[in-house]
Amino acid sequence: MNQDIIQLTYEKIMDLTDDEKSIMYLLFRVGKEVRIEAYTTGNRNLFMRNVKKAIKRMRTSGLEWYPSWNQISRAISKFERVGLMKIDEDGLPLWAYKEVNGIFS
Repeated sequence: MNQDIIQLTYEKIMDLTDDEKSIMYLLFRVGKEVRIEAYTTGNRNLFMRNVKKAIKRMRTSGLEWYPSWNQISRAISKFERVGLMKIDEDGLPLWAYKEVNGIFS
């Protein structure tokens, strides 16, 4: 069963463009960094605020490519549509939620 979930998630990720994969990595990295702080402080805007800060850091560090806020919003919408990620009630990313919900249903 776990192998099926991994395979489904892998197939969804392989269908993404390179930009969307980069955005997914950025969201994953930021989400990992803010999770504990968000739970302890109860701040629901912390994740999205830190995503904006990460984009600004990418821009000011002189990277050739960095996502715009519009690209981030479209990618999050697509990730929600295909079941890769959604923003939960705590304002944090929830990854592979459709597959996980299928296990417990």
